[in-house]
Amino acid sequence: MYRLSGRGRGEVTLAAAVLIAGEEFAVSPERPFVFGRADADDVIGLDASDMGISAVAGSVECAWGLWMVLNRSRKRPLLLDDGGGGVLQRLDCGHRHA
Repeated sequence: MYRLSGRGRGEVTLAAAVLIAGEEFAVSPERPFVFGRADADDVIGLDASDMGISAVAGSVECAWGLWMVLNRSRKRPLLLDDGGGGVLQRLDCGHRHA
C-alpha cells in the first residue's frame, strides 16, 4: 500500500506501508523498510530461527518516485508473491523489482 500526499506548492510526499503478520511498518523514501532473519539495527526480523533467511535479505524502497523490492542478500534469491495465487517470481541477489 502506498500514499501520495501534498504539502502545498505542488510538493508531493511519498509514503508506503508494509504489512507483516498484521503489523504495519511505515516506509518513506528517506527510510526504506529493511528485512532479514532477526531484528537488528534498522532491520526487521522475520524469523530468527530460520537460517534460510539471510541476515539482511531485502528492502522495500523508493527511488525516482518508484517503489521497488531490492534483494540485498549476497547468497539467496527472494521469491516474490504478487498475491494473485500465481507462480512466485524469483529475484536474484542484487536485483530489484518495481
